[in-house]
Amino acid sequence: MATIVANGVELYYEMKGEGDPIVFSHGWTCDRTVWDSQVDLLSKTHKVITYDQRGHGKSSKPENDYSMDTLAMDLYGLLKGLKLDKVTLVGHSMGGFTALSFVRDHPEMVSKLVLVDTSARFSYPLRFQFWLLSHTNSYEKLNLKMIDMLHADGCEPAKQRSLQRVRNTPKNVVLTCSKEFLTNYDVRRSTPNIKVPTLILVGGIDKMTPVSYSRFLNHSIEGSQMTIVPGSRHMTMIDNAKEVNAAIEAFLA
Repeated sequence: MATIVANGVELYYEMKGEGDPIVFSHGWTCDRTVWDSQVDLLSKTHKVITYDQRGHGKSSKPENDYSMDTLAMDLYGLLKGLKLDKVTLVGHSMGGFTALSFVRDHPEMVSKLVLVDTSARFSYPLRFQFWLLSHTNSYEKLNLKMIDMLHADGCEPAKQRSLQRVRNTPKNVVLTCSKEFLTNYDVRRSTPNIKVPTLILVGGIDKMTPVSYSRFLNHSIEGSQMTIVPGSRHMTMIDNAKEVNAAIEAFLA
């Protein structure tokens, strides 16, 4: 449990275990704790690093500068500060945007890549845009409805923990990040250049980053593996941790 200054901000991180390093990057309105199930398993055989992206968790929360390129530079600063020259990189949703931006700029620092419920370019599906507009009258109401979309049915304790993470993310960070990845994030031209072994995981009923987004990644990243997790929405690594852990463990073997 420590902090490190990376790219001009203070990032909170945790490190557990020994062995080849794995770095986990979380998504929008989340924090490092979304990976707890993966850390518990993989830290038995690997050095596992989780961190809070700027604006999230216990890291610095500047007023602006939340582009995906900036988040990738933060990650670069973190790895350099920890003297990690080559890592397995795991990213969920916006953390996947970070990972894809990072591997584009620093391919030599990534040995394997795991992408969970993410995409090379992001746009809300049309029906979700209509849904979003119908709930913008109340930020708290929007948060509550969003949590229901992220988790599979029956995951009430997980939903409550997600709600706390959202509430710990300042509103300006939530809005600025979403504006950035909706308007400025697009790495589709660089994904065919990814040459590291890549595993793509996606929830079968994910409405935030639908299966079609992962299929594009699978088709554009030569040799990549793709697994659809049945019955899972956007928080696959929490709601279906057993399946996700098994897939990642097999991929790393």
